[in-house]
Amino acid sequence: MIIGLSGAYTVSTNATNQFAANLTISNPDATLSIQSGRNLSLSGDIDNAGLIRVNIGVSGNALLTFENSAELRGDGSVELASGGSSSTITTAPGTVLTQQQGHTIRGRGRLAANLVNNGTVSADIESQTMVVDGQPKTNNAMMRAINGGTMRVSSTDIHQSPSAIMMASGAGSLLQLQSLTVTGGSIGATDGGLVSVVNGNSIIDGVRLFGDVEVAERRTLLVDNSLTLDGQLVINPTDVGNSALNFRDSMTVEGSGTIRLAGEANASLIDAASGVAVALGADIRLEGIGQIRTPLTILGTVAPGLGVGTMSALDPVTLADTSTFEAQIGASDNADRLNSTSSFHADGTLNVAFADGFDPPLSWTATIVTATQGVTGTFDTVNAPEPTDPRLEFRVVYLPNEIRVGYYCTSDTNSDTLLNFFDISDFVVNYNSGSPEADIAAPFGSLNFFDIFEFITRYNTGCP
Repeated sequence: MIIGLSGAYTVSTNATNQFAANLTISNPDATLSIQSGRNLSLSGDIDNAGLIRVNIGVSGNALLTFENSAELRGDGSVELASGGSSSTITTAPGTVLTQQQGHTIRGRGRLAANLVNNGTVSADIESQTMVVDGQPKTNNAMMRAINGGTMRVSSTDIHQSPSAIMMASGAGSLLQLQSLTVTGGSIGATDGGLVSVVNGNSIIDGVRLFGDVEVAERRTLLVDNSLTLDGQLVINPTDVGNSALNFRDSMTVEGSGTIRLAGEANASLIDAASGVAVALGADIRLEGIGQIRTPLTILGTVAPGLGVGTMSALDPVTLADTSTFEAQIGASDNADRLNSTSSFHADGTLNVAFADGFDPPLSWTATIVTATQGVTGTFDTVNAPEPTDPRLEFRVVYLPNEIRVGYYCTSDTNSDTLLNFFDISDFVVNYNSGSPEADIAAPFGSLNFFDIFEFITRYNTGCP
């Protein structure tokens, strides 16, 4: 069948099906429309320079069916013109539809075909949804939601080539992932678009995430093999129910993105299968108020709290020498904290900052880590606001199950916030053992009378 003239052509016979070995629409101004209640069933390829519109009515279902494996070629488009299943592209069992480069499937409705996409699949109608489901899909190019449209990819398997992209682009545009598996390629959002894991758990395998991605309430995003994160992945933005990022294979998360645990405690989880080892790469940031439920090594940044708040852990947390721990100190002894019922190993850099208008004139202390099974290690580098009162100094205090920070009196040798005999005793022990902690006066590098005199001066001066 060849349609080469300008104008509109409608599949509207009383027959249920119209068959054609091949279909050619050679004129870019030509439109072939399939009425409601009709099924255009093809056994061959389509060469399309114009428009094929599926369902020009408002009731009943219209289908474009491929009975044999076929190609969609040309620079034209197929428009799914009605929502839900009333406008559907499908393939017979065992057949594959290949959309070649330059061709577009767009609109709203349902794309249920076994599809190899080398062109563009576009949900491009504002506030309307294209459902991509059913038989497996291979994406070698672009599948997207734009112009405020929604693409819901549901209950199917998507295999992507390394350069392939699934995305939401533009304000109000939404890519929804629902009970599916995506292998390879990239998934993400740009310019105000959003990717959301909704209505079921989804699996990503060797995928790169970019832009704004969220795991909605009561959902889990399962990760196999590898993950590259170059955007912001938010776990449970509404803080309702439990949501999780669950690793099923050992890996180091690469990229330069952020994982935000937005729900309190177990409402936002980083979880993993038994025996899985997870690390967050040197440019990955972990922040929020959720919970860690797997042994986790952090090579990048960990920042408990959204504002000032607490992140919890049920398994060991290990900071690498490349890591940064960020702690904000607020008023009324309120501080960011990582609260673990397991162990915590400190390393790398500690950055302390004041928040909520906290500007202490006198001494203060705050706990930034608790670990029931013990604290090991120390921070290599500490960056913190220094006190203006010369009688005070900033310290990091490492206790068996706790890390504290604060402004301590310079003569408070044992860091218990009290000046008494025990501080004198500790200084004497340090001095007699040759500890650098007793080397508090010039000339530095040796212990002598000047260190003793400096300690006595500080002790007699007292604390503010």
